[in-house]
This record gives sequence, structure tokens and C-alpha cells, in this order.
Amino acid sequence: MPDLPEDLTAILLEQVYYAANFRPDVATLKSCALVSSSWSAQSQKLLFRSIRFHNNPHDNRKLQHFLGAIDPLSERGRYLGSCVRTIDIHVSERGTVHCSVLDFRFILENCPRLYEVILSIDMHQFDDTTMDALRTISADSGRGAIRALTLRCGVQSPILYQLLQLWPTVQFLRIATELAAPPPSQPLTAQFYELVLFRVPTQAPFTWLLSNSLQSLEIVDFRELPEKCMDHLLESLGPRLRSLRLLRYNSRAAAVVKFFTKLEELVLFQLSSFLGLENLPQTLEHLSFRNFPWSSSPSLQSVISAIDTLPQLRIVSCDSSTKDHPDFPLLSLKCSERNIKLLTDASPLFVSLEDPVPVVRFPRRKSVANFALMN
Repeated sequence: MPDLPEDLTAILLEQVYYAANFRPDVATLKSCALVSSSWSAQSQKLLFRSIRFHNNPHDNRKLQHFLGAIDPLSERGRYLGSCVRTIDIHVSERGTVHCSVLDFRFILENCPRLYEVILSIDMHQFDDTTMDALRTISADSGRGAIRALTLRCGVQSPILYQLLQLWPTVQFLRIATELAAPPPSQPLTAQFYELVLFRVPTQAPFTWLLSNSLQSLEIVDFRELPEKCMDHLLESLGPRLRSLRLLRYNSRAAAVVKFFTKLEELVLFQLSSFLGLENLPQTLEHLSFRNFPWSSSPSLQSVISAIDTLPQLRIVSCDSSTKDHPDFPLLSLKCSERNIKLLTDASPLFVSLEDPVPVVRFPRRKSVANFALMN
């Protein structure tokens, strides 16, 4: 087994990359690294593909080990740095427990193939010196493009605008905080394919975020529904949007759905206890919902009734707890009658089990098959 050709070893190790929770199976990959030198190289490549730090002293030590491992003065360090595609990190000004700004700069400089940055930051903005250094790094034509950004920052922080100025290549944007900072006067150059908003920004930032993406945006996730004063923006998105994800379904949500006449996917994290799923787009191929214990719907009849109104529906998905709902057998029967696949592995509310890559057909999932799209 250790003498397998390198390409076959890579394929084999990719099959054990994800654990059941769709996190990298670090323990298995570390064990594989002990098999032989060729296995070690392939395992380390996968171990360094996605780097995640938490907010505790143990992870500060882990951070220091990581910084040493990607030391650009050694060939091995340069190689390991080039393996990193995703970094999930918390940056603070001092960096006593979190990553310091200097360390963040070091990571960006020495991980030239970064595709996705997941960033929590507890400072108001980057100073001019830091911005100049980050501009120099991002201007290097030999680097890969950062395509995906998840950001948690202060409500009035302009850091999002600073980062989008540095990384106009971002196509998948996830803002996990409220955004009230006024947008810059310069027009946005990034064109988004996917936009996830945990809180809908005030009108000026919202308008700025959508300004250059009306023809490119295909996936939108609103954890909070936009107000009616933003309907003209939603209407502009309508003809192109393929996937809409909403926290809860109510009368406002029903009105929002009507703007998007060519949806292929509709995800509802919370069903209405009285409002039916009526007049959904006839183009829907995937309908997804959740049945959280803390907001369990008394009936799944709205979903069951909607199935017969959707001629192109291929998949209905829900979370595993839905299997315990008294209406689940009826839902299962209806899907069987229509030859529709029923999946019970939909992700929890604040956990993303998707890769930030373009979609051919929904639903999208984390998969080693997406590695080639994130290189």
C-alpha cells in the first residue's frame, strides 16, 4: 500500500479528508502521514489546506507553530504555505490571545494560494501602514486570487470596505455582523456571485454592496429580511437569482420570494405555522427547510402541499430532527409519489456545509470534488 503511485495516494487520502461533521479529519490525516514519506507529503498538503484557529491560549500556541511551519526562509515552509487555501482566524491589535496584525500580514504574504479568508476582527480599521503593506501583498501578480470572504467586525467598522478594496476578486461574501458604516465614495469593483447577510445593512451600505453585482449575483442569504424601501434593489436582482435562503417564512418573506421568478433553490430555516408556501417559482428544483426543536412547526402540510405545485422539483431537504415530526411519513410518501429525493442532512442554522464555489445544480455541498475549483 505505501508504494502506490503518488497520484493514487492523493486520491485515496482525499477520500478520508472529511470527517462526519464535514471538518477535515485531522487525526486520520496525521496517522496517514506516518505511513511513508510519499504519504507524509500528500497528508501534509491536505492538513494545511484549511487552517482554523479559535480564541484560546492553546490555539495561540497552535498559531505560533503554524507561523513557524510556513517560514519562507525554508523550502518546506514555502511549500506548506502554498498548500493553504482557507484560513479562519481572529485578529486583534495586540494579539495576546488572537492573531496580531503583523502575524495576519505574515500569513497573507506567505500563503500565496489563499482562496478563502474567514476573519473575526476586534479593531476598528487597519492603519495606513498596514493598508500599504497589504496592498503590496495583494498586488503581486504571482499570487492566487482570494475569492471568498467571511467577516465579523464592529457595526461601525470600515474594515469590510478596506478588504474589498484590497481584494476586488472576492465573489463569495459572508457578512456575519451588522453593517452601518457609511460606504466609501469610490465605486465597488468586486462582483459577487453569493452574498450572505446575517443582518441586513442600512440602505446606503446595502445599495453599495449590490451596485456592481446585479448581473452576477446568483445566491442570496438573508437572515433578516430587507425592508420595503429596498424592494427596487430586490426587483433588479430578480431575473438572475438562482438561490434564495431566508431565516423565516412570513408575509414579508412571501413578498420577497415573488421578486425572484427563476429560483432553482429556496431554503427556509423556519416555516410559518399558518402561512402556506403558495405561488413559489415554477423553476424550483430544490426546496429545503428546517424543523428546529426550539421552533418546531406544528405541521409540514405547507411543504407537502407545495410539492404538487412545483413541476421541476427534484430534491426536498430538511434537518435530521424532521424525521421525528409526526408529518414526516406523509412528506416521505409525497416525495416518493413524485419520485423526488428526500434528504435529511441539511445543515444547522449557523453552520455552513457548503464550499464557496459556483453551482451547476443545487444543493451545493462541501466536497473534495471542489478542490480543483479552489486552487
